Amino acid sequence: MKKIKEMEQKAVDQRRKPKKPNGFLENPQEPKKPDNDNEDDNDIDNDLLSKEEKEEKLKSKIKSCLNSNNEELFKECNSYLDKLPFSVINWVLKRTSGIEKPNWNYAKTVLDDFVKRKIDSLEKIEEDQAKYKKSKKKRGIFKYTQRDYENLDFLYANIR
Repeated sequence: MKKIKEMEQKAVDQRRKPKKPNGFLENPQEPKKPDNDNEDDNDIDNDLLSKEEKEEKLKSKIKSCLNSNNEELFKECNSYLDKLPFSVINWVLKRTSGIEKPNWNYAKTVLDDFVKRKIDSLEKIEEDQAKYKKSKKKRGIFKYTQRDYENLDFLYANIR
């Protein structure tokens, strides 16, 4: 009986403990702070990374998504860091890993398209995806209206 009361008390104490900044009771982390670049800081993680850290993350992402250790591929992917934010490149690599046969040519085509259309944030990607889905619905079966077959007497003119 005493052990049960101790366990109940321990559970109550655990619930009363304030949570750590990362929301978990164990493995606390210091919360990251945004930089001072006066931008919208939804990408706090990306603002705090140096270029070398971003390159390393991209390298590991390419290894995991594309199963490649090609140094030329790493250099080519890193060249997009000058044109696009890290979060967009990361999104493209994640999407590439979701196709049947992931390859760099697919990722490169998407990245080139984003550079050409000036899509430089995850919000713009979401807007573009929504616009694409909406236009796809219009192109499909929903574009046409059902024909009206009210007067079919002309088909039976010879039968009378």
